[in-house]
Amino acid sequence: AGAYGLFHKGRDYRSEVAESAQRWSFDLVEHASATDAHGVILELSDLRQLT
Repeated sequence: AGAYGLFHKGRDYRSEVAESAQRWSFDLVEHASATDAHGVILELSDLRQLT
């Protein structure tokens, strides 16, 4: 199986994801944070640089 990354992000994560999607292709799953009502855990996999 391939690698994946978990990232704890705050309320402004959508702009970071949008910016990253301009340079990278990836699968993304959002999980609610258990410690921050406004945060999420982003699960990224299948990361590929766009050409």
